[in-house]
Order: sequence, then C-alpha cells, then structure tokens
Amino acid sequence: MLIVGLGALLIGALLPWLTDGWGTDRRVRGALVLGGVLVCGVALWPGVQSLGTVTPDAAVKMPGVPQAELSFNECLVKLKDGAAASSAGQPIADRPISDLDIGLVSGISTGRYHKMADDLVKLAGQHQLPLVNRQTLGSEDNVRRLVSTENAGVGFVQSDVLDWMRHSTGSNERRQAELLRLVLPLYPEEIHVLARRELGTLADLEGKRVLTPAGSQGSRYTAENLLRAAQVRPASQDGSQPLPEALCSVLLGRADAVVFVQGKPVDSLVKLEEFRHHAATPLNRVHLMPLDVSAKRVGYEVARLDASDYPWLSAPVKTLSVQAMLMAVDFSDQRTPYQKRRCRQIKQLAELVKAQLPTLRPPEYDSKWLAVDPRHPVRGWKSVECPA
Repeated sequence: MLIVGLGALLIGALLPWLTDGWGTDRRVRGALVLGGVLVCGVALWPGVQSLGTVTPDAAVKMPGVPQAELSFNECLVKLKDGAAASSAGQPIADRPISDLDIGLVSGISTGRYHKMADDLVKLAGQHQLPLVNRQTLGSEDNVRRLVSTENAGVGFVQSDVLDWMRHSTGSNERRQAELLRLVLPLYPEEIHVLARRELGTLADLEGKRVLTPAGSQGSRYTAENLLRAAQVRPASQDGSQPLPEALCSVLLGRADAVVFVQGKPVDSLVKLEEFRHHAATPLNRVHLMPLDVSAKRVGYEVARLDASDYPWLSAPVKTLSVQAMLMAVDFSDQRTPYQKRRCRQIKQLAELVKAQLPTLRPPEYDSKWLAVDPRHPVRGWKSVECPA
C-alpha cells in the first residue's frame, strides 16, 4: 500500500514532464497527489500509533525515549517505617540504676538487640531478677561498658567483634576479651551487601562509595574487617544514613554498596519487592553480593539468603553470618558480696532463658527467639561459672 501511495505522488508531481505538457490539468494532478498522501497515511498509521505505547522494557532499549524515574523520596516512603526515622540518632540517656539492678547493655532503641533486651527484662521480671535495658551504640560500646566500672552486668555483642578483640595486636583489646564470659549464644546475623549489579565481589568495591547504616557499630566493624581482609580500599565509607536511606542511595546510584549485619529477613530489604514492577526497574540495577565462603574467617559462619527471605531474589545467594552473643564479665574468681551476687544472677538468667525458650514466641516476644539455640557451639569462649 505504501508503494502505491508513493507511486501516485510521483505521477502527480511528474505528470507534466512525462506527457511533454499534455494532460497537465491541475485537478488531475491534485487528485493524484491527494490520493497518494491518503494511501501513504493509511500505510504508515500503525507504526505512528505504536510510538505512543512503548513498553517499559522497550523504552530501556530505545535511546532518546523518556523513561520513568524513581525519586529518592518515593523510595524512602516505601522502605521506611515510623520507627526507622530516628535510628541515626545518639541513644537517649538512661536513668541511673542502683547496684541492686542488673544493667543490660543492648543497642539503639530501634534495633533488634534493644527489642530482645526488652524481652529479657520482661522475662527476668517474672522471676524476680531486676534486669534493666540500657541503650547503647552497639557491640563495641557494649564491650567498653561491660569492662568498665558502670553497672553493666550483661550485654549483646557480635562474634566477629569478640574474635577480633581476642586476637588483636593491641594489649588493651586482648585484656578486655580475657575479662568476658559467654552467658548464652543467641541467633545468627547474616551479612548483607546490596550493591550495584556490575559489582560482583568485594574486590570490585576498590575505589567505590560504601555505606553502613547509622547507629550500627557492628555493621561498620564487619564492613571494615571484610574489606581489610580482601585488601580493598573504597573511595569512601559513610555511616551517617539510616538503613532505608542507604538502600535507596544504592538503588538510585548515589552510592555503590551498603554493608549491614542483621538477622534475616530484614524488613527494609523485604520491602524492595514493592519495586519489582516499577516502571524504572530499579531492581535490575542492584543485587545481593555473594561473599566468598571459601575464605571463612574466625567469627563468621556460612549462610544463605533466598526467596523465602526476600521474595524479589531470583536465585539463592551465599553469604556469611556472625553470631549474636550475650556476654558478661567474669566474676568467678571475685569474692565481694556484690560480685558473688552478680555472678549468681547472671548464671540464673542464662538458665532461665534456656528453660523458658519454648515459651518465647511471637507476637508477645520478638520472632528471633525462634532462631536461638543455646547449644550452638561457640569456639574459644568459656561460659559463666560461679563459685559455690
């Protein structure tokens, strides 16, 4: 049809020359030209119409076609919950507690350590153990407080932080580690590395922009430890953004990767599923980076992330995990009445959790109690023992 139309246009335009001036009536020529235009228009109309209905996938492949965008605010609204808004702040000062209370150093108020510490306080209170939850900055802060003179009887600490202290070249860290005893192994915390898709391994983070979530000392330490072990020097390491903001920064290309340690599934990461059908296809630009499990180090264990944790994952991802541990100072060789009482209380707390573990079920208690295994082997750490 297009050929017929073009033919009519040409004949109408060239008729005077083709006939040597004969039959050059303007009406005839005009009819031929008009007919040619109409026939060409009919032939070309389906192609013109398709330009207004380009699919998202086709738009990605066609240079110059405007594409849908994901704004930072839109991303943040989908990933953020009300509690996460304050996670970057410093912990609020706790009220003073008496020597009769047992200080439990946990973490920031929006973190899982703090939530599980609240559960322990509730459980201990039902059995006349005066436990008090104390907000902190995380694992490193907890160790510092445990070995200080403040009333910090027990605390949450990541296994890789503890193992670094025990094998540190610094005498102060080794001395602090020697003062600590295991109260209870808790649950595994998986290492998540959300990165731009073109970055396949830790080595690819050389010279890149790496984030860790604000308020997570454990995540910052783990990121530095893994990058150091891989001999990788990123261009920058920023720990000022709460996790939802850090995830959005990677999705939108403002950063190259975010490294964080949390027990799966992590709520903000689960919510990435909401972007699966977004026209901007942000999930096509990122992935959960696999970690080299063959290079397992002390303080880490083999772990796996899959679609049962994060529905948007298309295939399982190998990673590593740390063990969350409840630790205390060694009071076994102390003889003052306060030290003897404190040792017995800490031992009682460990036995209480073991006995009541089958009852620690959601929604009354945090879901991570389902993953606690008091028999999980922990190398290199003595358990709390108290003299008769």
